[in-house]
Amino acid sequence: MAATGAIAIAVTGAVVIASKYTEASIEPTSADKMEQGSAHIQYKTPIFDRMKDKAVVQKIQDSWLRAEAVLASKFPNERSGTDGWQLLNSADGAIEFTNGLAQQEAFSFNAAFMSKERRAALQVGDYWPALLLNKEEGRAILFWERDNGNVVKIDLLSKTNKGGARDWYVEGPAQEFEAQKSS
Repeated sequence: MAATGAIAIAVTGAVVIASKYTEASIEPTSADKMEQGSAHIQYKTPIFDRMKDKAVVQKIQDSWLRAEAVLASKFPNERSGTDGWQLLNSADGAIEFTNGLAQQEAFSFNAAFMSKERRAALQVGDYWPALLLNKEEGRAILFWERDNGNVVKIDLLSKTNKGGARDWYVEGPAQEFEAQKSS
């Protein structure tokens, strides 16, 4: 009887140990994610939800409103009201947009979003960037306010490739506009 109990314990232990290493419990590698087409998906909560200092969040959001006003005055016909445009925190583009795309399009968007034009235009003292996105039109406007009140704008556009997917690209260099003067 003792031998039977020892065998049962050994078999149970072997099953528990083996189940720990089943394929379902192994964290997928980057190569696995690439093969599955899910390498671009990010699982996180929006960054402003994670920030403890809500005064900083408000300051950033206020800068977006000022910058949007400058852009609206310079390009009154480019974006009107809520006609398909969505304002996103640039840090949350994955949560709000690229997580829902096919991997190829997500990589294309991220390459345009993190472009050399963006890197060259960012300066110490700039406010946190925002993204105006129009999914239907395949357009996005990355923008931010500088410490001096000027606004930087980078246009991201997409075109349909031969395979029927959208490829994103930066249209032209970053543009900078002077702050609106108070009357």
